[in-house]
Amino acid sequence: MRERFSIVITDIHGSKHYNLHQVIKKIIMYSILVVLTLLVSSGFFISYLNKSVNELEVKKEKLETVYTKLKMDNKSVNETILKKTQKVELLSQKVEELESLKTIYSQLKTENKNINESISQKVEELDSLNTKMNELEVLIGIKPSGENVSLIERVDLAKVSTVQKNLLFQNIPNGYPIKNEGITGRYGWRQHPIVKKREFHTGIDLRAKRNTKIYATADGVINFAGFHKKSGYGIMIILDHNYGFRTLYGHMNKAIVKKGDVVRKGDHIGYTGNTGLSSGPHLHYELRYLQTATQPLSFMNWNMKNYETIFKKEKHIKWQSLINLMTSQASQVSMLQVPLLSPQEQESKVK
Repeated sequence: MRERFSIVITDIHGSKHYNLHQVIKKIIMYSILVVLTLLVSSGFFISYLNKSVNELEVKKEKLETVYTKLKMDNKSVNETILKKTQKVELLSQKVEELESLKTIYSQLKTENKNINESISQKVEELDSLNTKMNELEVLIGIKPSGENVSLIERVDLAKVSTVQKNLLFQNIPNGYPIKNEGITGRYGWRQHPIVKKREFHTGIDLRAKRNTKIYATADGVINFAGFHKKSGYGIMIILDHNYGFRTLYGHMNKAIVKKGDVVRKGDHIGYTGNTGLSSGPHLHYELRYLQTATQPLSFMNWNMKNYETIFKKEKHIKWQSLINLMTSQASQVSMLQVPLLSPQEQESKVK
């Protein structure tokens, strides 16, 4: 009986007794221990697995971060590679262009050599021409203004002879219309001495006593002579010259020419006065080119000695065309001109 044990199970129907052998009892106890051991081991194993899973999750996150960074770095590297590729292509184009420029440079070098040879030949020709110019200058009486005068300037100077210059000064207004006693009103903006308003003074006022003689400053035809009401210049003369020039003489006391009269440079045309809007005896002298007022002082101071200065001061006038025309006219005059000798010269020639 000692090797057995009893198990009593009680319910509503009553109690039931079960007798078990001791071996079976031990087997059951060991089974229970094994199960408990398995349960505890499973708990520890599950805890270990959870910990490992957590560690793997952390590693996964780190790997994802690294992957994202590597992806971005890879994109940046690709962009850099693309830029480098573009630069390489651009450099290739530059190299091709340089090769092309090298070819052009070689051609230009050859052309430059030919040009230098041509220049050397032209220099020899210019030296020869310079020698001939010296002979020409001696023949026509032209002396260069200095040793550094260029050949081109000497050629231009040689083109305009004394006869041609005289023709220029005869047809284009120059010099003073009265004896120079000073200037009382200059060309440009000013306050009118009578009406006291700011205006543009289109001429120049020359100091003069009443009845000072006035002379024409170039050949021309009288366009107007008399009292002019609208302008305020009183008694005035408008003298039309060749090539689009016109001179005006205002505030006169008397005009001794009439409309249509042909006058020569230096002819006496009237007297100074104080007529019109004038604050005292003087001469208002005005010069116009193509109906536009021009600074008269430049032309008043123009003469043979400073012949070329007018071309720099009054650049709005196409002097080159004008001089070419006059040069042509002077050449025709020179061809048709018959030298006139005075009685004394004729008598000396006979002797």
